[in-house]
Amino acid sequence: MEPLTWSDKALAATAGMARVRHQMRRLARGRNTKPDTSPLLALISERRKQRSALRSYRAWLAATGKSKAN
Repeated sequence: MEPLTWSDKALAATAGMARVRHQMRRLARGRNTKPDTSPLLALISERRKQRSALRSYRAWLAATGKSKAN
């Protein structure tokens, strides 16, 4: 994978890690890696996955009654 040359270094680092996680998910599914994956698309996908996971976790937490609000 080629390094990102974005002017916003924090966003570039986040997108780079999202791209790495995307590749790791591909390997976990038994697929080959794609080094030419778009860092922007990987970042958007990663944020959507994190948002969905957080929603699921909050719902689980509320259902089990383990939230701090109780």
